[in-house]
Amino acid sequence: MKYIAIILAGLLSLFAGCDRSNDYTSYEDLLIKVVSSDVVFTAAGGEGSILVDHPTPVLATSSDEWCTLSVYQSTGGQNIVVNVSPHSNLSARSALITITDGNRKNYVTVTQSALHFFIETSRVNIDAEGGEVRLDYECDLDIINVSLSDTWLTCSLDHSQKQVVLDIPSYNNTNVGRSAIATLDIGSGANSFTAKIWIDQQRLILLYEDFVGTYTMTYGDGNNYNLPPNRNSALTVTLVAAGSNIYYVRGILSAADQALGDILMAYNAGNLEWRTHKVFVRTSTQDLIWGAYSQPVGTSLYFNSYTTGSVGQFGTVGMVSTEFEMSPSGELQSFTFIDDGAWTYPVAGFKLRNYTGSTNNGDVVGMNGKTPSSYYFPKFTKQ
Repeated sequence: MKYIAIILAGLLSLFAGCDRSNDYTSYEDLLIKVVSSDVVFTAAGGEGSILVDHPTPVLATSSDEWCTLSVYQSTGGQNIVVNVSPHSNLSARSALITITDGNRKNYVTVTQSALHFFIETSRVNIDAEGGEVRLDYECDLDIINVSLSDTWLTCSLDHSQKQVVLDIPSYNNTNVGRSAIATLDIGSGANSFTAKIWIDQQRLILLYEDFVGTYTMTYGDGNNYNLPPNRNSALTVTLVAAGSNIYYVRGILSAADQALGDILMAYNAGNLEWRTHKVFVRTSTQDLIWGAYSQPVGTSLYFNSYTTGSVGQFGTVGMVSTEFEMSPSGELQSFTFIDDGAWTYPVAGFKLRNYTGSTNNGDVVGMNGKTPSSYYFPKFTKQ
């Protein structure tokens, strides 16, 4: 009987091993088959899916609130729709999806990358004319706020084209350029970050051709160089192209004097320079020069070293064009001459003089038939 009991126990064990309907220790029975998954997201978030091949309905849960789920029956099995919210953090994140049916389980990890931002350049160099500049950028989100360091600059975002739009007005300063910074704040909260765009605008550089033309030259006829500009006289002056960087100044000298030589101005790096130079020689000892009244009244300092030599010889720069006024279309309208600091003493204006050696021989008649005196900061307005 003892042996019969042992045999019966073995048979019962064998039959029990063949009945696996309630045995969940087997890997095949425990696992819910995941056919495919599309659950890798950028910071923008969006919708993905997990396709499950399982004969009975499953339950899907997410470990994080930013990842939500919906389960639908489909012809290929069961489809779990995954919705991920936008992510404005600089660190990536993940959520664990648990799919269950009783004791059967499977897991899928949803990943979302950190917020990404890229712009094609961080520095813009533009000429004085200005204009619109568009910079392509890449960003998962449209959470971008703009702040500007200067009021002359305008910046906006074209989200549809993924472009930063800079509106840079024209700039009429001929001395120095200007700079501004557009700061883009990307993302939100403690993990937001900034990107800066440096905008450098060049100073106004007028072309040689811009100065050619006829002007009304207004000037003062006082004698004290400390006085402010007093433009109570006017004269029509024409700048005529005389070479690659020289202009004839017509209209100041009388016709007889102009037949002997011209007053000249020089073009240099976008400015007009009015220099001390010899116009012509009347006799072997007399020169007519365009000189500088550069000391208090009574001393009348002139630059003797430039009274001899070839006709049209240039000396030290005395005054340089500045304070440019431009039309809305960008054309030169007017400019003023000021002392450029090259003189030994402050320069208030210019005189025409007969010159012999180091002695002044009187003013020259030439301007509208008048004897001119000092010109205080002549202003040229284009006709």
